[in-house]
Amino acid sequence: MGLKAGADLAGAIQDLNNAIGISANLTAMGLDATDGSGIVDYALKDLAHFGNPRPMSADDYAKVYQTAL
Repeated sequence: MGLKAGADLAGAIQDLNNAIGISANLTAMGLDATDGSGIVDYALKDLAHFGNPRPMSADDYAKVYQTAL
């Protein structure tokens, strides 16, 4: 990313997201808690789920989703 040693990586990513128009969270994208169950179901069936280095349960995915709102 061309950052100097010790740079604020999280801040740089947020600045980049802002510059290219990526929303700050899922709520800003128009999602809410009622969308969670469908997203969790999809995540459990997604091929990436099976290769995830950390095993994830439906509850794990739900927590991640809630945090991302």
